[in-house]
Amino acid sequence: MAKIVMADDDKHFLQVVAKFLSQAGHDVQTARNGEDALMLIGVFKPDMLVLDVALPLVTGDEIGRAVDLPILFISGRDLDRVEELAGPRIRFLQKPADLDEIIENVDELLKL
Repeated sequence: MAKIVMADDDKHFLQVVAKFLSQAGHDVQTARNGEDALMLIGVFKPDMLVLDVALPLVTGDEIGRAVDLPILFISGRDLDRVEELAGPRIRFLQKPADLDEIIENVDELLKL
């Protein structure tokens, strides 16, 4: 079981994906903005992050630059803002993302 912090300002998307990740056996903590996500990262010490790019207060790309963790960015827009973070521990999915595709990417990132 991996510890995951997920942050998205879309409440419904956040709930659905977090529940799906939990059902897949992961311990998921959620945040609706980047400031809360950073607080959770410091307290929860996750194995990876699942982030929207356009988070309020602190953006997903700012978080990506501040941490050294595997990250799955899932966003309806603004993925070009995180392209410079590309690397083996960073993945990108466009919303609406398929739940199976999310799990597949999470599992692959956790193996790194």
